Amino acid sequence: MATNAKTGFYDLKDILAKHADINMIISGRSNGKTYSLCKYVLEQYKKTGKRFVYIRRWVEDIKTSNAQKLFIPLEDEITKLFGADYSISYYQRQYSLVDPDGNKEVIGYVLSLSESHHQKSVAYVDIGTIFFDEFIQMAGERILPDELSRYENTLSTIIRFHTDIKVFLLANTVSKFAPYFSYYQIDINRMEPKDIFVREFPTEAGSLKVACEYAEISNKIKKKTSKYILNSNMIAKGGWEIPEIDDIITAPGERAKEQLLFSAWDPESEVNIGCYLRTATWYTLETKNYMSIQVPHTRQFLVIRNSPKKSSFYHLTNIKDLTYNTWTSWHDMMKDIADQTDIDVENELKMNRVYCDNMFTADFFNHIYYYYNNLQLRDLL
Repeated sequence: MATNAKTGFYDLKDILAKHADINMIISGRSNGKTYSLCKYVLEQYKKTGKRFVYIRRWVEDIKTSNAQKLFIPLEDEITKLFGADYSISYYQRQYSLVDPDGNKEVIGYVLSLSESHHQKSVAYVDIGTIFFDEFIQMAGERILPDELSRYENTLSTIIRFHTDIKVFLLANTVSKFAPYFSYYQIDINRMEPKDIFVREFPTEAGSLKVACEYAEISNKIKKKTSKYILNSNMIAKGGWEIPEIDDIITAPGERAKEQLLFSAWDPESEVNIGCYLRTATWYTLETKNYMSIQVPHTRQFLVIRNSPKKSSFYHLTNIKDLTYNTWTSWHDMMKDIADQTDIDVENELKMNRVYCDNMFTADFFNHIYYYYNNLQLRDLL
């Protein structure tokens, strides 16, 4: 079990024992993942002089007000490693070790994937660890349109010709869909707390070893958090944060019908998503001219659900066939739907009038949107 027996917080020892190049660590919140990684990079700097690179998705996450908080919980560890009156400062995308006389040594660099294209000229010297925090997007958070490409380019910029750098990806169990799971061919649905999955990929330089750990929340941490958290499976127990109820608007006494508008197949997760046109009708009792009458109301909106059904008219897939109802381009299918039905799906999305039955469905839908918007013609030939 990868927890410190004394504190109950997460310990890196189990995943480090796998000697992997890429190390993915997921768990519920507050179990000490980030603390352990921060301690690890400080220990590595003390031992080898190797620096680290800290990565977040958005530039807002690495603004001074946010990034300077990273090492605050490690004041005691900093004293143990370097001595009294040493501290860590953050300035202009760099972490520095500050001695009692105020002298500074750069120990780490900071960057965001959202602006990675501006950072190709930066020289990252003596790097030993890359640390990507919160690689799974929060509920409602979008990923970057070309995130995996940015991720690859960022690693390439930092690593260059080194072969001894360890990469860590950390995240809370907020969503089972993150593009990094499919990128590293990890079936997260088969993993349980305490599991460590290891996979090796052949490369021109030999092989790339990837390890993914589903870290357990210890009983000590559960007891500390569960008193105050009633409904979060992820925070209190380390499970996946799956909404328990639909987030679809309803009116008292309404009757609703749903018609499958289009469907889309996600080749990576092997999930079929259906977009339904939901028509809801209901009545309210109103008084007019001293008389009570029932007034009918109707509204239509789009609902995204996991669906076993394939639309008879509009189905998005990467399968190479020529049937009239099959599309390989999101844009072309949306244009035809708008022309034939007067339903502008993209405008409904922009106006935030499309509902998903749960967060996972939203994640799959986001991936489908990304995948088919970036599918190249050569991929279909």
